[in-house]
Amino acid sequence: MNHIKNVLQELPHHITDIDTLIKFKETLAVQMSKDKLRGVDYQKTLTYITIALYQFANREVKLL
Repeated sequence: MNHIKNVLQELPHHITDIDTLIKFKETLAVQMSKDKLRGVDYQKTLTYITIALYQFANREVKLL
């Protein structure tokens, strides 16, 4: 759980495209809106972000 949380916190610092960053933050805000987050919530969020940003992200972000 904490590994995924760390990736989600670090990822915006590696995104250079403004549109991709906005899409990332919107997806993150929707997925992390619960009061109590569990490990499965972080896994689901990472999956949604991967699907949403894969076509827009550059190679370095994809490798991360």
